[in-house]
Amino acid sequence: MLKRAEVWTLQPPAKREEIRERIARWQLLTPAQRQQARINQDKFRQLPPAQREELHAAFERFQQLPPQQREQLIRQWESLPPDQRMQWLKHSGVAVPPAPQGHP
Repeated sequence: MLKRAEVWTLQPPAKREEIRERIARWQLLTPAQRQQARINQDKFRQLPPAQREELHAAFERFQQLPPQQREQLIRQWESLPPDQRMQWLKHSGVAVPPAPQGHP
């Protein structure tokens, strides 16, 4: 535990604030949302390194968009049925992870 405290104090203030914000967002999730986040994280870790890097890069590009454009893309994504979502991913250049077991 002491080692974590030492690491914490060595973090720049901006990094500590980012960590605090992540913890606060995590605490707002329901137990089901937390479980899904854990499952998604496990699936992400199982991807080949190149695919993980591609997904990170796509996420970084998304984060760089203006908030209004991100919101528009999110609404557009949420309105699509699953098959159209997969088509969008395949044609966007984003690495598409395999479907979860038990799903087409």
